[in-house]
Amino acid sequence: MNKLVVGGLLFGIAALAPVAVHAQGPATDRPRFEVSVAFVSSSPRQDGTYSTSFVPPFDPSEHSGSAGQTVSLSLDRAAGFAVTAGYFPHPRYGLQVLVNRFESPFEGTNTPYEVLLVYIALQPPDYQPREYVYQRAQDWPDTEGALRSLSVSANAALRIGEGPVSAVVSGGPSVYRTGGEVQALGYTRLWLGGHSVLFLDESVVEIAVQPRTTLGFNAGGELVVALHGPLAVVFDGRYFYAPRSASDVRVTRILNFDEVISPESIEVIQEQMDLQPVQLDASFLRLGVGVKLRW
Repeated sequence: MNKLVVGGLLFGIAALAPVAVHAQGPATDRPRFEVSVAFVSSSPRQDGTYSTSFVPPFDPSEHSGSAGQTVSLSLDRAAGFAVTAGYFPHPRYGLQVLVNRFESPFEGTNTPYEVLLVYIALQPPDYQPREYVYQRAQDWPDTEGALRSLSVSANAALRIGEGPVSAVVSGGPSVYRTGGEVQALGYTRLWLGGHSVLFLDESVVEIAVQPRTTLGFNAGGELVVALHGPLAVVFDGRYFYAPRSASDVRVTRILNFDEVISPESIEVIQEQMDLQPVQLDASFLRLGVGVKLRW
């Protein structure tokens, strides 16, 4: 699929070459600098889930059980801005530096949050030790939060045409920096009160996806339409690829803090939940339109 997308972008730019060549004027041998700013729409490839599984803390007796859920980590389409700086020492060949930033919201329907506790208690009237089971499944709201992505690319560029309409195809290595936050996960702590009455605190926590840097590449092209003097309109299509990578996850806050009887510290919740790294795909398809200044 990736090859088809990139191939389609390059084919589309190449198809414009006859128009650009026909419209080109006399080429200049002097070096040219270019800077463009574009509004872009990004379609991330990230489409996965994140699961938790831990033994819920219980006081004071021995116990067994489990708590956990699976939440969606799909990403919706995002809008952002891109800046491109180019240097062409030759009329056809040059270098580009691309900076792209966007924030994409997490979305998706989640499975219920389930808690199972098997414990020993001494309840009236005889206060003899017996095994009890507590179990519940709670419907969980859709995922919220966002993933922020910053990419910097260094490309080799080929210009096609020099007239009112021209095209540029380019590609090269990219560095990606991604991180964000996800809402929400469940955390349950249980304990016995007087006469072995079972109590529980159910916290709704936010987690942070720790920023991570990965290496990849990008390929695509742009159509440039001259306006007046050094100003032009630029239409851009580009695919950014980054391999899937694992990012650490940290609990950042309790969202329903005021509803919890005896909140535990963030550090204790982090230790009890034993959260595993999350797998993220930072690849995305970008389409944009903006203005370019050439001199």
